[in-house]
Amino acid sequence: MSMGFKKIAEIAVSAVFAATVSINDAKAEPPPKGSEQWNMLVPYVDFITAMRTKDGRSGCCDMADGRGELDERYVDGHYEVFITKDLYPNAGIPAGGMWIKVDESRILTPEKALEYCKQIRESKGLDHSCNQPPFNVLWLNVTTKQPYCYIRREPIF
Repeated sequence: MSMGFKKIAEIAVSAVFAATVSINDAKAEPPPKGSEQWNMLVPYVDFITAMRTKDGRSGCCDMADGRGELDERYVDGHYEVFITKDLYPNAGIPAGGMWIKVDESRILTPEKALEYCKQIRESKGLDHSCNQPPFNVLWLNVTTKQPYCYIRREPIF
């Protein structure tokens, strides 16, 4: 193997590793099995994993990034959600928690959520859990502390 090719191969492997680490860094740890968050979200696992961003290009993620029943408020024309260190232990959340802004583009509409669940219902028939939970759900990128997606507390379907 030539020195030039070897160097290119090393750079390529390093780039793939860096991308993998970067992707994995953005993913939260799922709530511990049996915890309050786990028990609250599990009945809605199909819903949690079926949701996609408003533009439909990417998933909101999954049980690892999703947390439910969070304090929310409407301030200066946008929603904010309160997150705590115990909800996202590896996100560098301050001990007292913090409010994060939810950009309008991250709030799922009733139409989009219904469309994503319809696909689950059609593929799984009656054996599904793609029902909207009676609480809000935030899917958080723990690296940027920005939401992937957010479903507000009010029922959307």
